[in-house]
Amino acid sequence: MIVKEESLRNLWGGYVNSDYENACEVDGYAGLVTFGEPTAPVTGLVINEIPAPTAFMEEYRSIVQWISSSSDARFVEMVREGIASVSMWDEGPIVRVNGPLAIFDAALPGTEAGADELLLVEIESDTPEPARESIGWIP
Repeated sequence: MIVKEESLRNLWGGYVNSDYENACEVDGYAGLVTFGEPTAPVTGLVINEIPAPTAFMEEYRSIVQWISSSSDARFVEMVREGIASVSMWDEGPIVRVNGPLAIFDAALPGTEAGADELLLVEIESDTPEPARESIGWIP
């Protein structure tokens, strides 16, 4: 999955150019990738290596992925229990954004991500410092 500022979505080439290949080279659960024009590259956040169902939980300001759960309700319950029980978080990549986020399968070119394949997330963008996102893995 790729996460980027929605206004930059059209710059993501996915499988059409090397953007998807670069996203596949990210190690771990999350990492940064550059894309766009070589003279003015921009940054996106790659999460996980599979295009699992993804949601934004406003109460935790967290992007979560459904890897395994018996139901929607159980998934939300597991996320709430897991976040409450994490005692140490690994600091993740720092991403600066100035508007809503677009989240979709990194294989897709940004211009081809349809409404049923795209998650738009409104976030506050009035802080001058980049948000530090943390990565926690819930067992």
